[in-house]
Amino acid sequence: MRTANFSKLTNFGRDVSLSDSAKLQEFKALGSTLTRVAFAPGAPLHTVLLPSTVTGLQLIEHQELKDILTEPPVLMTYNNSTSKYEPTDPSTYRGLYIEGVTDIGNRAGIGHTLNNIQIRGGKLEYNSYIILKNLVTLKVGARTNTDLAIEYYDVHWSPYSVVEAGTPYDDEVTYYELTDHSTYKVYTHTSLEEWDSKLINNVIYTYDATAKKETI
Repeated sequence: MRTANFSKLTNFGRDVSLSDSAKLQEFKALGSTLTRVAFAPGAPLHTVLLPSTVTGLQLIEHQELKDILTEPPVLMTYNNSTSKYEPTDPSTYRGLYIEGVTDIGNRAGIGHTLNNIQIRGGKLEYNSYIILKNLVTLKVGARTNTDLAIEYYDVHWSPYSVVEAGTPYDDEVTYYELTDHSTYKVYTHTSLEEWDSKLINNVIYTYDATAKKETI
């Protein structure tokens, strides 16, 4: 199974385990009353759309799930020429969407039902911490739905990403070097031998400018 669609199942107030669906790529549950969902570790998920009723989420080593959606996804688009609604291109809503969390906007202190989230590895990286920040913003000062249990393991915490050993030097890229004081400075390239040595020691990084103004 590559796609699971629970959308608009308004009486579906239950947990879902898809731990045997190792090939799952898309999970849609907007408009449903889904409570919890767990996926097969390492499944090639690239789209997960969750309703505001979700209370628990488990994501383990999903390498294709990289982005979060900060606006509600549009799944159907009206075609004037045919006078019908037609499915929207799935590439326009590829990523993780949690209704009321990833699209938090200016909301704060109103609570949210999501109270347990586990993320291990994968490629959400810095987006994992945007989710955490948004949940804290929603729950601090709220009167209800304030509980929150988070488990993050082997998740990249920083907008800096380590450059893997064996990566060729690219003079079009700005690299950063991790110093002994746990700070980053712009890397000045001197020789390929030095470059390879620093890569082996995991001290060369790139920087994600899209995370530049976020503080978590």
